Parts: sequence; structure tokens; C-alpha cells
Amino acid sequence: AGESVGLVVAHTAETLSGLAVVRAFRMQERFLGENLKLQSRSTVVTFSLANLSLWLAFRVDLIGALLVLGCCLLAVIDTSIDASDAGLIVSNSFQILLFFSIM
Repeated sequence: AGESVGLVVAHTAETLSGLAVVRAFRMQERFLGENLKLQSRSTVVTFSLANLSLWLAFRVDLIGALLVLGCCLLAVIDTSIDASDAGLIVSNSFQILLFFSIM
């Protein structure tokens, strides 16, 4: 994403620094078209990265929720686990879920 934004910024800066030459050769439409093409490409990259981030966050949250569910079921179903151990297991599974959410 940084490279595509950098291309837009570089193209805009170069166009503005050579604006007199661009106008002298009447190439405004060409430079406008190139700028719009670069901005469109940058927007596609940014949108794709945002969607990928949401997809990954959903999957990681789902894995964390399943981990918490498994730990809670283990704490309830297994009668050989003490209450303090069960509480520690559930507490640690919530901490892992929080760690996954921060990532």
C-alpha cells in the first residue's frame, strides 16, 4: 500500500514542479489520466488490504472463541479438575483470545 501511495505522491509532485512545461505542451489531460489511474490502483490496493485484514481478524477471533468454548466445556465436564484449576484454564483462554484480538 505504501508503494502505491508513494507513486501517487511522486507523480503529483513531479507534475506540480513541471506544471509550466505540461501546460506549454498542452498535456494536462494525459497527466490527469495518469494521476487518476495511479489513484485508482492505490485505492484498489488499500481496499484489498483492508478486506484481508478483516478476513484474518474474523478467522482469528473464531479460533479464539472455539478455544474458550473448549476450555469452558473441559472445565465443566471434567470432574477431576479443581475449581481453581478450571478458573485458571478459563482465565488463560480469555487472555489468549485477547492476545488474538490485539494481533
